[in-house]
Amino acid sequence: MRTRHKALSDLSYAVALLVVAFIYISASDIYPVLPPLLGVLFMIFHISFKRRGYYKVIAVFLILGFYELDKDLVFGILPLVFFVVRYFIALRLEAMANENLFFVCLYVVGIYVFYIAGMLLSNILFGTPNLGFKPILIYYFIIDLLVTLAYVKIRKL
Repeated sequence: MRTRHKALSDLSYAVALLVVAFIYISASDIYPVLPPLLGVLFMIFHISFKRRGYYKVIAVFLILGFYELDKDLVFGILPLVFFVVRYFIALRLEAMANENLFFVCLYVVGIYVFYIAGMLLSNILFGTPNLGFKPILIYYFIIDLLVTLAYVKIRKL
């Protein structure tokens, strides 16, 4: 009975996450200063994957897909970046020490660096002229980092 309750709780959390994210992504079309919050999505993905909350993981991938399609970005790079950052940065760092705020900063840096590298590689290989370095990316990174750090701090309370 407990596992069924946990599954329903995870499913309701995932559905609520999808609804809020779709509204937020749609609002970012109207207000372009809203950052994509990739760091928060990564932390939800990373923690859910570790705890086997696969509804939440699927919800995060649906959000990433919707974000890429909505913003006319190359489809599939963000989920790939999440897996690369999780397996090559997050798991290696957590093997050395427990998760702390410094590691969360490294996760967000890794997400943005690997995402920009993936977009540039896509531009070179496939000739997709989607990404040039724009100053708004620095703003997105700073706001995303602050929101992710706040999310982790609130989550630990």
